[in-house]
Amino acid sequence: MKHAANWISVTRIAFIPVLLLSFRFTPLFVAVYLLCGLSDVLDGFVARKTKTASAFGARLDSAADGLFCALIVVYVLSKLPVSGNAFIFMAVAAAAIRGVNLAFSASKYGEPASLHTWGNKLTGVFLFAAPLFVAYGWWEYLWLPCSFAVLSAAEESLIHATSVELDLNRKTFFRNM
Repeated sequence: MKHAANWISVTRIAFIPVLLLSFRFTPLFVAVYLLCGLSDVLDGFVARKTKTASAFGARLDSAADGLFCALIVVYVLSKLPVSGNAFIFMAVAAAAIRGVNLAFSASKYGEPASLHTWGNKLTGVFLFAAPLFVAYGWWEYLWLPCSFAVLSAAEESLIHATSVELDLNRKTFFRNM
């Protein structure tokens, strides 16, 4: 039970190759995709309920989230029509800001860090829905995950720039204002 939450995160990472191999919106893709989404919700819940939350677990969850989000972006971009240039620009902007954040936090705190902010969690919800938007041809809704990705990355930049110490679980930039 001590490492249950970490194993849930590891399972999400292990399912990434399965998702890559079943990239078409097939029943296998949908089933594994939904399991990955469920594991994202469960790992933190299990860690809190069993009082086994740890810095390692938070980093493992962030790594699993990053790989899963990258997979979603690749999936959506692989299906994007030619008219989707604005979405590509926003995805690249969000990824660039996040890359700068990782480098900045590595320089400032001695380790790359992605924060568990409410903005990042909301981005995750909308990003999780993105393949569904694609599968059903609801391209116009892709502005939601793209916008939240850019805004939450910018908020994380502000947090890193104004924080004295690293707090992976800081919920918002506005907390200490």
